[in-house]
Amino acid sequence: MFSQWLLKQVTSVSCAHLLREYRWKDGVQCPYCHASQVGRMDDQHDQEVSRSRCAVCRKSFTEVTGIIFESARTESSPSSGL
Repeated sequence: MFSQWLLKQVTSVSCAHLLREYRWKDGVQCPYCHASQVGRMDDQHDQEVSRSRCAVCRKSFTEVTGIIFESARTESSPSSGL
């Protein structure tokens, strides 16, 4: 009963927030060059993933870049068919 309620409360946005806090608990780092000089490319803090750009190598990335979840699709993904 509680587990069903809990599953309904979990959203892609809340998962992205948790992943962000866990992965970068000491501050955001570029997954390519590991620099800490990064900036957000968007202003919306409630979206599924936030895109950042490294000031050193100039590559953009999200919370899931370079980890197992990078190719995972979410419910709201247009290509997921849901």
